[in-house]
Amino acid sequence: VMLVSIVLFFLAANGHLLRKLLRVLFEERRLSQTALTAIGEAVIRLDERGHILKFNPMAEKLSGMSSVEAEGKDVDDVFRLVYSDNGRRFSLQHYLAGEHADFHHVLALKNSQGDEYQVSVALSTVPGGNGDRRTMVMVLSDVTKEHALASEVTHRETHNVLTDLPNQDLIVKRLRNALARASMNGKSLAVVYLDIDYFSKINEARGIEVGNHLLQAVADKLSDFLGEKVDIGHIGGDEFLLVLEEHKIDRSLEDMVGLIFRSVRPPPTSF
Repeated sequence: VMLVSIVLFFLAANGHLLRKLLRVLFEERRLSQTALTAIGEAVIRLDERGHILKFNPMAEKLSGMSSVEAEGKDVDDVFRLVYSDNGRRFSLQHYLAGEHADFHHVLALKNSQGDEYQVSVALSTVPGGNGDRRTMVMVLSDVTKEHALASEVTHRETHNVLTDLPNQDLIVKRLRNALARASMNGKSLAVVYLDIDYFSKINEARGIEVGNHLLQAVADKLSDFLGEKVDIGHIGGDEFLLVLEEHKIDRSLEDMVGLIFRSVRPPPTSF
């Protein structure tokens, strides 16, 4: 009884301290909620089955639906994630099931409104306390601009600036891969080397700008004629390298090579 009296006396005598403590706790909770709302990342709380409990406004933007609409839905149905390189669907359920609960990936996301993003995805497990079930927190960071910039840099490093065709390093890499596929599948391939006759004379007589236009015209003609059937590389100057794989074309390699040379053969009255 005396202890209770002492506690009551303390609270009565220090009521202003109690009120201050409550204000501090309330302010911390308010600031925490404000931070969650203003944070640049999408934060999604999931139950142990991968169903959405709640998420913040940034998650609403990336998913294309409100937190209320998404509540209780399977996370894979709300956030349709795919691998950027091959478009294959990525399922979080595999990771939520057990030992792979914590992970980090960069994936492509297409939401219910048709908007597309590149996102960095992180998932962490939050252990339950006092008998509560565990929950998960998934964080999506929009890295679309960074991904586009990285892709552009990579493209510039692997493609000829003038013709936008694969450069020597990339076409040689593709040739190695084609040789490996041919050996594995018992198929044939052909490698075609093309250069432009009298190209240096064209540059001297007509100027470099005309020579550049000629290179671009040849590249465009090869690309339009061959499409994706043949890997075409601009390996430098007026030199082009073509890799023909038997399984990609609908005629013999000999016929295709003949068609290629005829397609770029100049008319008799040209320079």
